[in-house]
Amino acid sequence: MNSSIFIGNLNHSCTEDGLLAVFCQFGNITRITICTDTETGQPRGFGFIQFAAENVQHAIEQLNGTTLFERTVTVNEARPNWREARADGLRLTFLDRSLSS
Repeated sequence: MNSSIFIGNLNHSCTEDGLLAVFCQFGNITRITICTDTETGQPRGFGFIQFAAENVQHAIEQLNGTTLFERTVTVNEARPNWREARADGLRLTFLDRSLSS
């Protein structure tokens, strides 16, 4: 298991600080990303959280299917974005990249 989790069905008013407040109880967080539409800048309703350690299973078990920010969310292990893998197959790019600097 990697140290990144996917959070789906996020309320569009959800913020990175809001996710930090919920997920910080499960370990040290190194990155939080709420994905946005490249044309409009509006949230797309999902995001990723990367933890410092690979102990994310507890967060997944505790929060998957719960209500956060007035919506029932899906929380599971983040999967590689195979469309962004290099042609030589040696490096995989994950979707949990930060959209803000």
